Amino acid sequence: MYEDGQSESCDLSQVSISLIRDEETHEWFVERTVFKRENLSHNVQFSQPVPLNNAFTDEFRENLIKVLPKSFEFQVFSDPTLVIELPGLILGGVRILTQKIWSGTQAVTVRFSKALGALHSLLAPGHRTEHHTLEALETTAAQTLSALLQPCLHLLDADRDLIQDPKVSDQVLARLERLDSLRDEMGFFSYLLQRFIENASHTDAPGSDTNGAFVQNITPQSLAY
Repeated sequence: MYEDGQSESCDLSQVSISLIRDEETHEWFVERTVFKRENLSHNVQFSQPVPLNNAFTDEFRENLIKVLPKSFEFQVFSDPTLVIELPGLILGGVRILTQKIWSGTQAVTVRFSKALGALHSLLAPGHRTEHHTLEALETTAAQTLSALLQPCLHLLDADRDLIQDPKVSDQVLARLERLDSLRDEMGFFSYLLQRFIENASHTDAPGSDTNGAFVQNITPQSLAY
């Protein structure tokens, strides 16, 4: 945290999904989906569990199924490099907590640690609120870019005439070391922002196919620092 109270970390939205699986039929049901953006949390709680096929869009459901557990044993799976691209939404970094069978059902929590775009767009049309406009997407992208730039701008605030002052130079060095420790995280955020912008431009292009979605894993070579 810098002196002015602004954090140097790059906070994006998050998505958490609570599911259950029937032990006999192996069918998946969605209990709730929680969308978190800054200090706001929106909980979409179904009155009764909804079949996975009816809860989300086809594009998101197909990608979600790929990471859901196959066994009924307790396990924790984490892949911080996973990226799922959907029309108007980019999801990055997944953590899955799988519980053991209890009374014929298995509880599973899927959490995407980074989300950029229209969060509700992964829900089936009947479950979403229709207020996520292009303006909201642009605002989110701008906020993310600002979070990426803030640490660099703080360094530029250092008075060059005082750079020889041990206190000032130590402060600058500490911020550089902090930036270096966040290098991978900032690179990942930068990649998500880049993919979001490209995704939005393809979605808006005349005659473009807005139904495409794919999942990929990010390697250090694919991150733009």
